[in-house]
Amino acid sequence: MPKSLETTPDHHVGEAQPKVIFVDWYKTLSNSLFWIDHPGTLLSSQELSRVTHSLFDDPKLIDSWMKGFTNSEAVSAEAAARTNLDPDNIFQELVYSAQNMKLYDPEVLQMIQAVRDQGRKVVLATDNMDTFERWTVAALNLESVFDGIITSPSRGALKSEIQGDYSPFFGHYLSLNGIKPSEAVLVDDSSIDEVVMATGLGFRRVDHPNRLASILSGFLETAEV
Repeated sequence: MPKSLETTPDHHVGEAQPKVIFVDWYKTLSNSLFWIDHPGTLLSSQELSRVTHSLFDDPKLIDSWMKGFTNSEAVSAEAAARTNLDPDNIFQELVYSAQNMKLYDPEVLQMIQAVRDQGRKVVLATDNMDTFERWTVAALNLESVFDGIITSPSRGALKSEIQGDYSPFFGHYLSLNGIKPSEAVLVDDSSIDEVVMATGLGFRRVDHPNRLASILSGFLETAEV
């Protein structure tokens, strides 16, 4: 999934005692992709590659999909028109990949629970597609892992978007739970400088999913001081 502003230093505003920790999905919790090759696939590896490139080389279409302005059925139909492949096969392979996404480090689930046990909320916050809430969440039972799940399609906005000092992605959850942005931290592989600076949201950058457990452990160590 596309990300914004790849390289910026960590911002630690509000990080000492955060009330909520937002955790990214792609390249933070998981490296899983769409249209993966697998035994029994309805499309060849070359066809899967054609589908992926036909869509992800079109930023406007991907942006619309990530914001929930189009859905997986329509995107699959568009990919079929661009590749001359069967739209049902494309859609079924998309669903399969969404249902078979994996956590990079399953042991991070224990760390997330430990953070929650200390009274902090841990919320999954992802720029993603409708596939995530339709198939991935249920397949991995993610609703039992996190205190909440925020996706870009459900908010109609990406994490990087800002309106003055208000984040249309994070703002609704924060207001609903009576939490100030400065009392929240985002753990993500990509920085969102403008949002962080405008709102005071804390930030920790994950340069690889194998770093997530140690970053979450840092919150536990802070809480124990």
